[in-house]
Amino acid sequence: EPGSTMKPISLAAALEKKVININTLIDTGKGPYKYEGKFIRDKRAHGLIDIKQVIKVSSNIGSAKISERLSSMNLAAMYKKFGYGIKTGINFPGEVSGVVRKHTKWKKIDHSRASYGYGMNSTLIQSAQAYTVFANGGKLKPITLIKGIDSTLSKKVVAPKTAKNMLLMLVSVTDANGGTAPKAKVFGYRVAGKTGTTKKLDNISGGYSQDKYIGSFV
Repeated sequence: EPGSTMKPISLAAALEKKVININTLIDTGKGPYKYEGKFIRDKRAHGLIDIKQVIKVSSNIGSAKISERLSSMNLAAMYKKFGYGIKTGINFPGEVSGVVRKHTKWKKIDHSRASYGYGMNSTLIQSAQAYTVFANGGKLKPITLIKGIDSTLSKKVVAPKTAKNMLLMLVSVTDANGGTAPKAKVFGYRVAGKTGTTKKLDNISGGYSQDKYIGSFV
């Protein structure tokens, strides 16, 4: 499961559909958010924050509330456009497509959890390729092991304005003042990225472990 590295993709979908803008405020509350009988939690309460802060502090509640403004069809379609659930075409033995279930099979809670990267799975190469959209003006770059592939094969995924806005938000993640990845900052450069943390599966209980995690950074 890619975890919070999916939040920028979910947020980009919301910007593209114009259900939010860069100044939209999201009330993440003062505690857990109860939705469909389940609790969605942040590490700490963030209250009323803008969408840049949703990415900067990696708010699950903020991401879930933004996703509620989108249809499951639009959210799942954007994941596919970013390359999730599809082989990258790198032609490396053993590559798998990952899993993004058909949106018609999503329950409301599945929709919410998908916005912050649970209930689906992906490969690291898919995540690397997906983020080329933010680095290249909204275009998905082809992944290759051979230098010099024709860049005209790039595919437009989001508008350049959406990509630019997301890039600025991703730079805030490495901000030493409250970002989740200050150690990724490089002196003299702006570094954009996103952290992700997912609970490991507990093979004994069949659920999620409460003390074992997988951390990632794109």
